[in-house]
Order: sequence, then C-alpha cells, then structure tokens
Amino acid sequence: MEPYIIAALLVVLVCLIALGVISLRLERENRQLKINYTFLKEITKSLFEANNGLIGLQDDLDRQNRCDPHERTLQSRRNVEMTHSERRILLEKITQEIHEEMDRAENLYGPFHSLHEALAVIREEYMELEQAIFWGNKNGDNVQVVRAEALQVAAMVTRLVAMLTPMPDSRLSVADAEQEVD
Repeated sequence: MEPYIIAALLVVLVCLIALGVISLRLERENRQLKINYTFLKEITKSLFEANNGLIGLQDDLDRQNRCDPHERTLQSRRNVEMTHSERRILLEKITQEIHEEMDRAENLYGPFHSLHEALAVIREEYMELEQAIFWGNKNGDNVQVVRAEALQVAAMVTRLVAMLTPMPDSRLSVADAEQEVD
C-alpha cells in the first residue's frame, strides 16, 4: 500500500476517534443540561408556589386592613369634602414640607451624581414607606411615620425631576416668577 494512502487512512482514523470523543463529551454535556433543566424547572415551580403563598398572605393582610379601625378613620377623612381654598392651603403646606425635605437631603448628601443613584435612593425611600405601611403599628400611631416616609419619597422623586429639568436660558426675576405662579 502506498504511503500517502496509509497517511490518509491514519488521518481519517484520527478524525473518527476525535469525532467519537467529541460525541461522548456532547452526550455527557447534554445529560448534564437535562439535569440542570430539570433542577431549574423544579426551582421555578417552587418559586411560583412561594409567590402564590405570598400573594395569599398579602390578600389576608389587605382583608385585615379593610377591617382595621384606623383604616376606617383614614377612609372617613378622605371622604370629607374640602373647599378649593382648603385644598390649596393643604397642598401648599405639603409642598413646603417636600421642599424642606429636599433641602435637608441636599445638605446632608449633596446632589444626585447619576440617574442610578437617584433611582437607588428613591427605591430605598419607597421600601421604607412600604415597610411602614405593611409592618407598622396597626394601632394608628404609625400615621406620622407613613406620612414622613411618603414625604421623603415625594422629595426624592422631585429632586430627580428637578435634576432632569433643563434650566431656562434667561433667569426670571423674582417679580416675574411670582407673576407666573399666579
């Protein structure tokens, strides 16, 4: 047999061996992927079941809150009709409190350095509000805590909006600004 034929046969034999080894590795990896897939599928199923359990707990808490006497007090307070001037005074007071909270935060921490920082701070304040609402004292004395947390969320969101609002080309005088507000 010619040497070039022997060399070609050896190359073919080496290729077949390499393909066999690759095929065995792929089979082993495929089995591992199937195991991983099954494991992930079981974890996903468990997470869905846990989530459904949490939703059930949340529904129970919501039902309890509906019967809470403090919640009924808040409901009746919301149903009281306000005059336009009373609503304006209330909104001015709330706006002033938001500005004070914005100033306090600016003095303590400085301006937001990025959108990501702003989002992180807003998220943190929101989670504190959520915690005060869901896990706060149900005797009615947590209203001030919830209110303070809500003001902090509003202040941080307002800081973000202010950061994203372009400055006008020409600055208004105080008289022009007061005229624009009225």
